[in-house]
Amino acid sequence: MEKTCPHCGASLPEGASFCPHCASDLSPRRPSRVPRFRLKRVLPVIVAVLLIGAGFIGYYTASRPETYEGQGEVFYSANGKNYQLTLGYPDTRNQPLPSVTQRAAADEQYRFPMRFYINDQDTGSDANEEFMELVDNVSMEVHPLTDTDSPTVCSEPVPMPDYSPDAALITLIDFTVESGDTQMVWNIKMKNGDQIRLSQDLIIQEIPTYNYRYQDTKMDTISDLQALLDQIAQETDISDVVNIYLPPVTYEGELVIDSRPFNFYGCTEGQGRTTFTDTVQLVGEDRSISYFYDIDFVGDGTSVGLSAGVRARATRCNFSGWKTGMLGYGYAWVNLIESRVENCEVGFHFNSTGNSASHSMFNDNTFLNCGTAVLLENVPTDLTLNFDGSTFSSNGVDIDNRCQHSVNTSEATFD
Repeated sequence: MEKTCPHCGASLPEGASFCPHCASDLSPRRPSRVPRFRLKRVLPVIVAVLLIGAGFIGYYTASRPETYEGQGEVFYSANGKNYQLTLGYPDTRNQPLPSVTQRAAADEQYRFPMRFYINDQDTGSDANEEFMELVDNVSMEVHPLTDTDSPTVCSEPVPMPDYSPDAALITLIDFTVESGDTQMVWNIKMKNGDQIRLSQDLIIQEIPTYNYRYQDTKMDTISDLQALLDQIAQETDISDVVNIYLPPVTYEGELVIDSRPFNFYGCTEGQGRTTFTDTVQLVGEDRSISYFYDIDFVGDGTSVGLSAGVRARATRCNFSGWKTGMLGYGYAWVNLIESRVENCEVGFHFNSTGNSASHSMFNDNTFLNCGTAVLLENVPTDLTLNFDGSTFSSNGVDIDNRCQHSVNTSEATFD
């Protein structure tokens, strides 16, 4: 049967898909179908990708190094332990000090130790050793808070078990009154990459300084000098610096210093020197150091030349003819430096049961013709006494170390 075009009625060739006369499409129409998304097939892939991404983000977040900062105190957790890191004092190691105030006199150099403590946050106990195993290195930054030509400096942080065994690390801070206020920052880099910045402000307060010179102040006799010291004690604060420049005279009679520390400078001008022929005794509560420079202590074979129940230091002094040349007792720390001690029954006697130290050096002394040059009966702390450059000659006993205290004589001379 002949097919005709349904549109124009013209005859169509067999199998035609369009009319050669009117060009109409002769193919049958099928309704279009909306494409179906095969969710069941791709859902597992999507979930897997999301899980991998979340895991990567979680791992990156957990492993990324962090920075912890604090003023005087930082809390840090590692290996299931919680730590409290503090800058403070031995008797209050759990109490952080955001700032510390140091007093300084003009034209003087000062040093103090800044202590770093590590405590178990939950128990408050010492955690120095276990925490330091997690530490890569520790360094210091010094940031002056005021303009200065004499900035504060600090030493590399290290353990000092002889001086302060309870501190994890100590840095020694050197400053003057001109240094001004400074921020000290401890940079603690952990082995896992974390960074801890622990800071403390050093506030410097200038100490009033008073100078009394024999040229314009009456101090020719022991009674004059005693009256002057008693008057100064009433007129000054105990933290003020008081310098006494002594005349080239020989003082007879005992001098008692029981109120405050003084710095005594013996006369080195001309032929004469300042000389004491009786005991100079320091008593009272422990306080700042009393210094003695270039003074002769000459005895008659009895008593003590310089007897210190509070902190004292003798430098470039001479002790001769005493039962004991210099004695430290009670809770005092005493030092003898660059001095000459001769013809004494005991040259230097340390018999103190205190718990603090001032200075490790006992250097460049000469001990000559003494029954016992150095007698160590009791010495505070574990600080090693260093006798570098000291000479021991013709003594009955050079060092009688009854308390078995740590002593360094490797650079001393024994004749």
